[in-house]
Amino acid sequence: MIKSNATKNVIIIDDDINILDSFKFIFRNISTDDIVINYFNDSLLAFDNMLKNNYDTIITDIEMPKMSGVDMILELQKIKKLNKIIFISSNIKKYEDIINGLNGLFMSKPIKKYDLLKLI
Repeated sequence: MIKSNATKNVIIIDDDINILDSFKFIFRNISTDDIVINYFNDSLLAFDNMLKNNYDTIITDIEMPKMSGVDMILELQKIKKLNKIIFISSNIKKYEDIINGLNGLFMSKPIKKYDLLKLI
């Protein structure tokens, strides 16, 4: 993947297809010429993809089957430097200490368009 200095590579991971559709809807209605987005509903497939590619922003659900968002980020940080990490959950308070320890940002579900764009 070749990217210009202005292009941001973003990966969004959530096991809930409806949440991924919400993200797609948000980005469909704005200009995304300078953003390349990859969507995954399987955390293991996303993990494999992130091993092979670098992302400017990782947006991941926390609670997912197979591999949690937190476990995924902990494993990736052992292997490579990560840029911006945004955790999403409907129960952020439960994970706040862990997220802060990973230098991650967090957003509560449901995701608000303005808040998302501000963080990216």
